[in-house]
Amino acid sequence: MKPQDLKTTGDRISYALETAGLTPAAAAKKLKCSREAIQQWISGKTKNIKNDLLFSFSDLTRFEARWIATGKGPVRMVPRPIDEEEQALAQTFRSLDERGRAAVIGVAQREANYQVKPNRPTLRSADLK
Repeated sequence: MKPQDLKTTGDRISYALETAGLTPAAAAKKLKCSREAIQQWISGKTKNIKNDLLFSFSDLTRFEARWIATGKGPVRMVPRPIDEEEQALAQTFRSLDERGRAAVIGVAQREANYQVKPNRPTLRSADLK
């Protein structure tokens, strides 16, 4: 069956799971929800999937959230092309051993969470007179 022929949200969820090689139980575990919740999406008992779960399911299966919910729009997420720097980083990362990869991931996670603090005015000696 072609994706454009899937008429219900449940049909599209089943298709996305199957294509991604996931069972409802495996998807539920990754999404931190119940298997029953996913089965209710498939059966149509749940009419409106919570946005956070819909988007997480979309990320997990690499199907567009809009298509899953409505059947409209692009079916699959299109990966953005990576530039030369990203390619070089990926090649370097692949050459690392397990310890090196863990170190790089740790640094990247810390950098992703880094918040630049706003500049505070500094006191100059002239301000104290």
